[in-house]
Amino acid sequence: MEWAKQWAAIEPSLAEHDLRPYVFVTRDRRNVFGAVASLGDLDELVAKLQGSPLQVKQASAEVARLQTLEAEQVFDALRSKVRDAEDLAQEPVGVRGLAEVAKLHPFLQGPLLAFLKDLPVSKLGPWAVSGWTGAFNEEEAKGEFSALLTEWAGQDENKGLKTAASAVIKLLGKGGRS
Repeated sequence: MEWAKQWAAIEPSLAEHDLRPYVFVTRDRRNVFGAVASLGDLDELVAKLQGSPLQVKQASAEVARLQTLEAEQVFDALRSKVRDAEDLAQEPVGVRGLAEVAKLHPFLQGPLLAFLKDLPVSKLGPWAVSGWTGAFNEEEAKGEFSALLTEWAGQDENKGLKTAASAVIKLLGKGGRS
């Protein structure tokens, strides 16, 4: 808190100025330039879905109760968080939450697949190939995810992803779960 006192002492003093108009400008700028707008009551759920795998599982009942529009809003907030991650070699915050929302709201499985396909292959880590079996529980989505794994296993741009995708394909061929 010492930094706040030092910052407040910097000239010019703003004590005599009404700063309320600037609050609106900063809010508008935040909304326009990419930050996800507040989801109100859903913000807490989004935070849980960005937590540990245990926190995501604990939020499962809340996710299941979401209406269609709410599920889309939560999904979009999580997708934005993952998209904005700087390091895709490590599993980004929110990935497990995305999987949980898609699992419980099957209409989001297509958008989840599209999102995974759009991620830059060269930057993906092995996390991208595992943990999706429950998320893709519709037959069409399972098939498309299997095709994506095959595509990743056949590319030469990212050796780590290629190896991981090949291993998951072998595991799934033996009746395992990714």
